[in-house]
Amino acid sequence: MIKSDAATNRRRALIVVSFAAFVDILLYSLIIPLMPYYAENLGAGETELGILFAVYALALFVAAPFLGKLSDRIGRRKPMIYGLLGLGVGTLLFAHAGSMAELILARALQGIASAANWTAGLALLADSYPRGERGRAMGTVLAGASFGYLAGPPLAGWLYNFGGYLLPFLVATAFVSLDLLARIVLIREPKMQSAAGISLKPLVRSAAGRRLLLLIAGGVAVFSLIEPVLPLLLQERIDATPALTGTVFAVLSIANMIAFPLAGHLAESIPRIHLIRGGLGAMIVLLPVLGLLTELGPTLITAAGFGVAIGIFLAPTLPELAAVAENMQIGYATTYAAYNQAYALGMLLGPLLGGLLVESTSFTIGFNIVSALTAILLLASLRPVRRRKIRFPEE
Repeated sequence: MIKSDAATNRRRALIVVSFAAFVDILLYSLIIPLMPYYAENLGAGETELGILFAVYALALFVAAPFLGKLSDRIGRRKPMIYGLLGLGVGTLLFAHAGSMAELILARALQGIASAANWTAGLALLADSYPRGERGRAMGTVLAGASFGYLAGPPLAGWLYNFGGYLLPFLVATAFVSLDLLARIVLIREPKMQSAAGISLKPLVRSAAGRRLLLLIAGGVAVFSLIEPVLPLLLQERIDATPALTGTVFAVLSIANMIAFPLAGHLAESIPRIHLIRGGLGAMIVLLPVLGLLTELGPTLITAAGFGVAIGIFLAPTLPELAAVAENMQIGYATTYAAYNQAYALGMLLGPLLGGLLVESTSFTIGFNIVSALTAILLLASLRPVRRRKIRFPEE
């Protein structure tokens, strides 16, 4: 009976966190096709639209450590429920915003809510699953996030064409309501680590933790710079329409969605750091190829390869961080707060670096420079590190 209850709670946790990841990224990507609306109706220029994307990552970076510590103190259920309520408020504010300032505030609320959802949600999985099963579970969650990114832009575009600006956010609010119901009904508070540390300092000071966080930030920066730069390359090289550009990103997302659970499964039998380095190495190889694209066929193949590389790289980082947390006796949510900060840092730096390099050189040279910088990061990570166990006094 105990084993059956534990298995049921694990399934519930996986369903809730996977759907939470889907809804979170669906709402994140919902505004992508609405950029022309903001430019036309709110007078938003390129700078304001850039801020609209950057403020999400900034809010995620700032809020994650506070919400991670809170979750390690009070549990997983309350931060996940309250975080979703914040996401709902942000969605309604998006729907009725009459100025860029209100949109930016709504985007900041999304970032804060995401910090709660991802820190407490991933910690809930780490609490619920033993070491040997976390990779597959967390790969499934990331696949849910990829599906949200895949579905968000076309859903928003179709709903906007059908019913105007308000309709996409009303549908999004319905998703939030369904997500809230699932969290209230299905989440059971798991048994958390005893006497867990809730400070990020030991993690950042340790060689293993610091290396992993740097790899995450660097890898996220690589694939996040693709979002703003690749559409420009496609327009210049193959005269791509917005629909064709969307198709290229759809291929990348589908490959990504398939790769995440497969990479998570592999992470249970192959040393995770090897997979992380392998995914990063594949991105290093594919970046120069991106800079040479001139035809649609090779573009689709490269996009699919990049989606697979992202999955191989990112999926093992989550169970690897959980293992580091166990080794150092740091709370899971606190540890995943560091993951969210590294991810947000990559989201901030990647588009800035990519835009700067492409604008000052060319697509080909810019992608080659990024590839070389990423190779340096990968080579630096090859130095072996020793993990040491740190014990925290009982509070």
